Amino acid sequence: MMDLINAAFEFGGFLALIPSIRAIMRDKRVYGFSILTPIFFTSWGYWNILYYPHLDQLWSAAAAVLLALANSVYLFLVWKYRGAKA
Repeated sequence: MMDLINAAFEFGGFLALIPSIRAIMRDKRVYGFSILTPIFFTSWGYWNILYYPHLDQLWSAAAAVLLALANSVYLFLVWKYRGAKA
């Protein structure tokens, strides 16, 4: 049960990140932003992919894959459009 609850939070994080990805893709620019936050959460996400199976939390691990991949896309887009002019 705890694995499913945690997986729901991981999946919720994935869903919450989608609008930010779409906004960068739409605007093709990034401003007023610190890169440290998504770097931290992306690295934590990849750690979770390794850590959850150790705890036998396979649903959480599966959801962590989605969240880590979404964070990676987000970081790539931030890098790609950094300094872009409106």
